[in-house]
Amino acid sequence: MKYRGSPLYIAPEAIVYQRFASRVSMKICIANDIWSLGVSLYETITGNVPVDAKVLENLLIKLVRYDVNYSHKLLSLNEIIFFKKIFVTMNSRLDIDQFIIQLTELSDKLTPIRRNNLGSTI
Repeated sequence: MKYRGSPLYIAPEAIVYQRFASRVSMKICIANDIWSLGVSLYETITGNVPVDAKVLENLLIKLVRYDVNYSHKLLSLNEIIFFKKIFVTMNSRLDIDQFIIQLTELSDKLTPIRRNNLGSTI
């Protein structure tokens, strides 16, 4: 099978539905983008991606099983709650409006020191 983009950032439904790529709905495209944004944010906070494996086939299996690492020591409880709303099935995932609202709420809960470490200003 051939995939577009980086497998570390691919949403599970993109793996499952990739053979129907020409008939993919806008809802799937947006859900994929939310997943990828979540991976980028997770990586920014922890320095790691939420789903990882040394072999591509193992990575794909972990992705379709939603085998996400929520136990990273740098994740706060609020961040874990946020990511658990992203790394879920497409129909349960935050939409873009919910994503922006919840990300804004999450950033408001970060301590000033934590905000500085993530590159924001006080």
